[in-house]
Amino acid sequence: MWREGASRGHVVLLHGLGRTPLSMRHAASRLREAGYLPFSIGYPSRRQPIGALADIVASKLPGDATLPLHFLTRSLGGIVLRCLVKRHRPPNLGRAVMLVLDRALLDQAIHFFELGRFAHPSGSGQSTGS
Repeated sequence: MWREGASRGHVVLLHGLGRTPLSMRHAASRLREAGYLPFSIGYPSRRQPIGALADIVASKLPGDATLPLHFLTRSLGGIVLRCLVKRHRPPNLGRAVMLVLDRALLDQAIHFFELGRFAHPSGSGQSTGS
């Protein structure tokens, strides 16, 4: 049971494609009010394959393993998290909330994947195009 003044754990905030940690500032504020320690991590979402992004995020995770490590992701941040957990599973992994794309962004993402503009989601560095 959470008590006032005690932390409920870290919540790592991972933004979506082409966004920055600033896009998660409202969520960070609300999480702080609820007793969590928000930790927003930026990563170059348009310049690296998924595996490299997961490695970048893993290198920036909070080092306090005594608290649960939760995640709140949006869009591409959820894909990065899945790869991160597969490659660098934190020992204190808590819960994850993954917010998905809206329909317009989903159509745009599918278009870019069809054009081969993104690295392969497996993190292998392969292009998604043929």
